[in-house]
Amino acid sequence: MYAVALLVTSVLLSEKPSFRVEISSQTRDSYVTTSFSEKDFEDIPRWATDKEHPPVSAKKAIRAAEMVRAKIVADKDGWEWKLDMVALHPAPDGHWYYVVSYEATSKDIAIVGLPPRLSLVVLMDGNVVKPAVRKLADKKR
Repeated sequence: MYAVALLVTSVLLSEKPSFRVEISSQTRDSYVTTSFSEKDFEDIPRWATDKEHPPVSAKKAIRAAEMVRAKIVADKDGWEWKLDMVALHPAPDGHWYYVVSYEATSKDIAIVGLPPRLSLVVLMDGNVVKPAVRKLADKKR
């Protein structure tokens, strides 16, 4: 029994830990989930430790995210989507990614609880990770 336990431990410890991130948000009418893993970084530039700036600027990440945001949610029915936050996150092996978040506001509608949000992931090649969009059940919001 002792030898088997050591063998299993040895095999488990020799495997490289995997990296996987899932970011979920809820818009007015959809659940939006972005999932990505270390495989998504295979051909993506790294942010070298000797470089002051990342391969993709925050401005470029915002522009890329804005194009995708406009396809998922639009300013309509008294709602306006505004940039809320841009965050830079580390990933394994010198990789980094941005999370660009938007929040819906309305001058006409009182919001109870958390406002609708949308978070998108931009990799260091300037591409937005394609999110999965699932419509909420048909009900007025």
